[in-house]
Amino acid sequence: MTEVLIWGMRSRFEPFKPLIVFRTIFEVINNRKLQISKHFDKKLNYCLLNESGRDVFITALEERLQKVFDHGKMKRKISYLTAIKYDAYKLKKHIVEGTSFMPFLEKDRK
Repeated sequence: MTEVLIWGMRSRFEPFKPLIVFRTIFEVINNRKLQISKHFDKKLNYCLLNESGRDVFITALEERLQKVFDHGKMKRKISYLTAIKYDAYKLKKHIVEGTSFMPFLEKDRK
């Protein structure tokens, strides 16, 4: 039962993965903030980030979370971190009170 609940909660936050994580990955690669020779572990066939590479990625991810956008339904500017918190509150209300849950969608972003 717990595994099903956790899996269900995890899948509820999947809409944020392409908006935040994937775009951050493409940003650091395309802007050459991450470089194979400097930021990847040679011992593991360049598959994992080394300590400096993780620092670069985490910094870029934190910057992305603080980025502000216009939320269509709320009609105000919010950060991605606030959008995640808002979805967490909606999910909590869904679990506790049984209200319907509509996750954040990219189309809500202007």
